[in-house]
Order: sequence, then C-alpha cells, then structure tokens
Amino acid sequence: MPLPNFIIFATRKAGTTSLYHYLSQHPEIYMSTLKGSRFFLFDPERPERGKNIPVKSVEDYKAFFGGADKSGARAIGEASPSYLGSEGAAQRISAIIPDVKLIASLRNPVDRSYSHYLMSMRYRSKRDRVPLSAANFQTWADVGLYAKNLKPWFKLFDRSQFKIIILEEWKSDTPAMLRDLHRFLSVEEDFLPDMKTKYNTGGEPRSRVFGSILKPRPFHIRLKPYIPETLRAAANRLRNVNMKKAPPLDPELRSEMEAYFRDDILALQDMTGLDLSKWLGDGG
Repeated sequence: MPLPNFIIFATRKAGTTSLYHYLSQHPEIYMSTLKGSRFFLFDPERPERGKNIPVKSVEDYKAFFGGADKSGARAIGEASPSYLGSEGAAQRISAIIPDVKLIASLRNPVDRSYSHYLMSMRYRSKRDRVPLSAANFQTWADVGLYAKNLKPWFKLFDRSQFKIIILEEWKSDTPAMLRDLHRFLSVEEDFLPDMKTKYNTGGEPRSRVFGSILKPRPFHIRLKPYIPETLRAAANRLRNVNMKKAPPLDPELRSEMEAYFRDDILALQDMTGLDLSKWLGDGG
C-alpha cells in the first residue's frame, strides 16, 4: 500500500474540509478514507499524548490509502490541518516521505481565530462559555501565526514542494484555485467537482442541544470509513441547517488582534512573496 504524495497540512478553519471533498472527486486523485488522520502528530517517544490519534503505525496509516493502487490515481493525499502547529509532525513527514507536496490553505488570522473560538464554544452550556477578550484571544490565535509556524517546514522542505492558497481569494474564484492546485499535483487541471455542498459551516448553532447530538465525536473517527456517504452527507446538511451567522467581532478587539498578528503577517509576506495587505487592517 502506498504513502501519500501530497498532504494538506494547514490550517484549521480555512476551508480544508472543502478542499478534501473537492479533491476526492477528481478521477486522478485518491484521498485518504479518513480526513484528519493526524498520524504525524503521534510521537513514539511520548505515546501517552497520542490517545486520541486514530493511527500510530506506518502500516495502519498506509491502510487509509489501500484503494489507491486499484484506482490508478496519480496523486494520493490526505488532509490533517492540525499539522501546521507541530514541528514534530514536520520532522516525521520529512523523515518518512521527504518528497511529499505540501498544501496550506491560510485565512485572515483574525477571522480564523474568531471562527476557531466560535467552534470551541459551540456546544458548551451557557454557564461554561467564555467571552472572547483581549485577555484570552491568544488561546485561539497562535495557530494563525503563520510565519512562525511555517518556519520549521521551510527549513525541512524545498520551497517548490509548497502550494500556499489564501481562503479569501479561492472562495472568490474556486474553479481558478482548483485548476492551479491540479497543475501543482500534475493531474488533469480542468476537472471541476460538484461544489454545491457546504462543509464545516461556521457560526453559532440555532439549537445547542440539537447541535450537540450531531456533533462528531472521537469514536466517529474510527467508524467514518464504514458509514455510508449518504448518511454522512445527511448529517452534514442537518448541521448546516442548524447553524446561523455569528455576531461580528467587536471592532476594538479586532484592532487589538490585528496589531497582534501584524509582524507575523509582514514576515509571511517576506517568506512567501504573497500580497497580504488586506490582512493588515486599516494600517495597510
């Protein structure tokens, strides 16, 4: 059984679930049977920290790509967006599949942090929910320090192995983003998937009780490959129907968060050559 030749490694709350599903429809691409294996987060020297990681051996990891040989796929991939914040994951990927192609979907770090915060509060009781504030936003923000988190990866892999896409840009022209991504993966670039389904819709639940019933749980990770796609799609639709738009982020807090990210955004521009001026707020 093969190992993947590309990984979507970044970042949470930046459209990686949609990417996984779009790419899985391409006839020349085989995506792992499980999104978010998080295999490379497992540290054999600290196994006690890996109890929620579903696979812990290379052979078990390969099993997620067991159908790739029969499919004749040219590109074989997985998506574990939590890899970005782990230097250990970068080192383990470099050791096992050093020539792998790496895809990072990045999002305005302020918006990403707010979305991450909303997700973490989504199913908590009113008593347990914590207001987002200047005192605690770093809890959800530090994954969005992209330059800091990408630096170890850029040391281990050649720049030609990376494709960095910006969520705000690819949402405005998803077909163009997919064609570019297909070229990067050396597959037929003009194939377009069905993009009507929305995945991981953000916001707040209309009913927290109903949302909690539909909430994915740890044991679902192991069962997911055996649950019919129609059933998974139905659950996804119900979760989407239950979501409503969240209130906007407080302008004063947004300004503080923009200031927090500013130096990292400028560093990321220097590292990648991307124009990220829209992320810098009114300061430009």
